[in-house]
Amino acid sequence: MEETKKNVLGDCFTSAMALTESGVPHVPTRYILPLSQRPVLSPSIGAGSIDLPVIDLSLLHDPLRRHSVIHEIEMACKGFGFFQVTNHGISSSVKMR
Repeated sequence: MEETKKNVLGDCFTSAMALTESGVPHVPTRYILPLSQRPVLSPSIGAGSIDLPVIDLSLLHDPLRRHSVIHEIEMACKGFGFFQVTNHGISSSVKMR
């Protein structure tokens, strides 16, 4: 287990699932933006509001919808630069750490 934690926290970290499965008790600080660099979340900016793309990752498991979800991710990256994901498989207890 200690070796796994070392590998996950080292340069070979490749996924959120690997981090979760390793048993690491918190998100490494290198993956957390300082408060000054975090986006300000508000219901509206200026005169309008922003509709952030929300992508359901569970649909990637459906062969009939996989291509569509990948396209949604591509469009969100090109149009917004980021997006919100749902049904990603990371437990609430890990997200709260």
